[in-house]
Amino acid sequence: ASTGAGLLNLGQSLDREGVFQSSVGLACDIQENVGAARGHHRDPHGIRYLLAVKDQEPANRSQRLWRLAGQPHDERLQQWIHIPAKLAVPTGGLALDRIGAAPVSITSPQELEGMIVTAEIIEFPQQDEAPLGRIIEVLGYPDDFGVDVEIIIRKHRIPNRFPPQVIEQATQISPSLAETDLRGREDFRSYDIVTIDGETARDFDDAVWIDRLPNGHWALQVHIADVSHYVRPGTPIDVEAALRGTSVYFPDRAVPMLPLELSTNICSLRPHEDRLVLSVLLEIDRNGDILTQEFCRGVIRSAERMTYTNVHLVLEGDAALPEVAALRERYASLLPRFEQMRDL
Repeated sequence: ASTGAGLLNLGQSLDREGVFQSSVGLACDIQENVGAARGHHRDPHGIRYLLAVKDQEPANRSQRLWRLAGQPHDERLQQWIHIPAKLAVPTGGLALDRIGAAPVSITSPQELEGMIVTAEIIEFPQQDEAPLGRIIEVLGYPDDFGVDVEIIIRKHRIPNRFPPQVIEQATQISPSLAETDLRGREDFRSYDIVTIDGETARDFDDAVWIDRLPNGHWALQVHIADVSHYVRPGTPIDVEAALRGTSVYFPDRAVPMLPLELSTNICSLRPHEDRLVLSVLLEIDRNGDILTQEFCRGVIRSAERMTYTNVHLVLEGDAALPEVAALRERYASLLPRFEQMRDL
């Protein structure tokens, strides 16, 4: 079956002889196809759909049904999904790999009313019959914190699970550097290099340093986390990263391209920790023209994790304000660097 987007609406009869194996079941309004992400042949599930659950009077008095209702996104498809009660509660345990929202624990179909779930078709319809499915994930109520992001992740098929082999490789990478890791690298650890990111950033992948040269030009260093040292071509992490292509950022969270062991740890330029980098060393004149450039592999030890807000306050804030005065005192040794950055 195709994993392309197929968005369904409901409106057919709920009756189907022999669908339910118990006295409790679900009839599902298909809200959104969230089939496996492109290229994710590893996904054991078939076509997935986002469903919204709403209690409904039973179509057959011997069977208790729930309607999974939601505004349709594709009027071309108009079918119900029937889900037996024994397939309504996910059996795979809590979704510990979810981004942002806490996992939801469900013990009975009755608890699903009003919730958003992900369902999988396990039996396709024949003639006028409805498809048969099972719920594989419960996201929570629409207004719960983080559920809106979880819906977007699935709607747009953003890969949010790392395969076991990727996790295994990531956990085997040492978080500390050995002498062999430093061979052939320029040592920039004595420089007061800083990262500058937003307040909610979790991964710090670039850092800067600046100085004024005797000839009036600027020396600018830009250091980027050297992911290539850890992610070798053809390895599980490399294959997965190529598939994802990028990290996906939301206002308060991210779906990372790399496992957290790399993206927020060894490949994140955290302050006061040695990190491997790819570096560019530039000489820039008064007109902003680049006069010389040099590229190399290096090692740095970030002096501070700065934010855009704090750098702005240090440079432009009212020094009479206590909070600004405190920041200027805390970053007094870095203030000349920030002023040169502003001038450049």
